Amino acid sequence: EKFSSELMTGKPVQYVLGEGWFLGMKFFVNHSVLIPRPETEELVQWVINDYDQPTRNEQRRILDIGTGSGCIAIALKKKFLLAEVYACDISKDAIIIAQKNAATLAADINFSVLDILDVNAQNHLGIFDVVISNPPYISFEERSSLPENVINFEPAVALFVEKNPLLFYRTIITFCLDHLSQSGALYFEVHEAHGREVLHLMESAGFVDCVLKKDMQGKERMVKGSRQYAVGSML
Repeated sequence: EKFSSELMTGKPVQYVLGEGWFLGMKFFVNHSVLIPRPETEELVQWVINDYDQPTRNEQRRILDIGTGSGCIAIALKKKFLLAEVYACDISKDAIIIAQKNAATLAADINFSVLDILDVNAQNHLGIFDVVISNPPYISFEERSSLPENVINFEPAVALFVEKNPLLFYRTIITFCLDHLSQSGALYFEVHEAHGREVLHLMESAGFVDCVLKKDMQGKERMVKGSRQYAVGSML
């Protein structure tokens, strides 16, 4: 009875039940965090496919920026048991939920409440082999085009960016110039309308092997680039 009346309001079923699934794992979710999405599963699977090679040293450091429910960080930690996984979010409420999910799913993650747009806060983060992010990228002008259940129930801080929809991408790319290890890689989930712009931002910043990838629905929703440092033999 309670469920049906809540669903009638347009409240997403995941929030009504308090759970969402991600790569076969059950996550606790409420209105403080985004509901895990299938395209984000594809982004995580891309990282897994790139690094799931026996010859690679497993002890890599991974950072998830804007972790929300913790689904990205936790899925990667469950796959790469020896990795040191860090995750940050501007929302204290989101971090509390992510910590709860990490405890339930027995994943040891280093969480922090942190605003990645704050350059001083960035300095508290170290050097990483993989940085991954699904940042806010929807402009407020686009708000009216979104489904009611998204606008009314999902956290605006995780969805919307005030002025420039590329703000977080620019910031994270610049952050990675100092915080990605040699040949480290940066992975983004992107708005289908901005994928090429994000790709060009990465290329302009000196990233190599940049790739714009389509999701299962044929939308350009993922971007990856690698850092490459000049070595003597290349001079």
